[in-house]
Amino acid sequence: MTGTVLRLPSATDSGIIRSEDGSETSFTSSVIVAGSDALTVGCRVRFDFDRSWLNITSVRLLPVVHHADDAFELRYVGFEQVRNVRRYQFDVVAGGQITRRLEVTADLALFLKHQVNMQEGPGLCSRKLNVLLEACPETGSCELENEDVAAYASAKAAVAKKLTRSRAFSSRRRHGPAPPTPWHRPSGSL
Repeated sequence: MTGTVLRLPSATDSGIIRSEDGSETSFTSSVIVAGSDALTVGCRVRFDFDRSWLNITSVRLLPVVHHADDAFELRYVGFEQVRNVRRYQFDVVAGGQITRRLEVTADLALFLKHQVNMQEGPGLCSRKLNVLLEACPETGSCELENEDVAAYASAKAAVAKKLTRSRAFSSRRRHGPAPPTPWHRPSGSL
């Protein structure tokens, strides 16, 4: 069956899906299939329903099929900051028209914790919004989470490490191996 997520499950409440026929059914986070971590309110999902128990047994994101006329662009507008929290603002542009404004909230302590420069914030937020909008075009504003910044910092470190190795290898190829260090006897020894 297919439907739309109306409410996500939390620690105290079940989530709700409205199926194509208009009926609403609750589900728990335990039935969300791996890889569907971009699940948000408004997403289209495929779900399996056990009629004997009247409950949902699995929920997975429906792949989004894009047509040329569905293309969108994110434009960074700026940010507002209150104390230690920035709200990065983006306009969603489709067909040359601004369709809506989205915000990504980020706690600046995450940047410090993962040693990410503040100037990288808009790009990091844009990347998160693009992934969410690809999965669920109806996505609203969201929050930059610890996992987002940690994954970005890890990927950036891996690229820097690979680049350093590549430069060292390239330097050895051009100049040959480093000459051996001469061994010197301390003066007065035989």
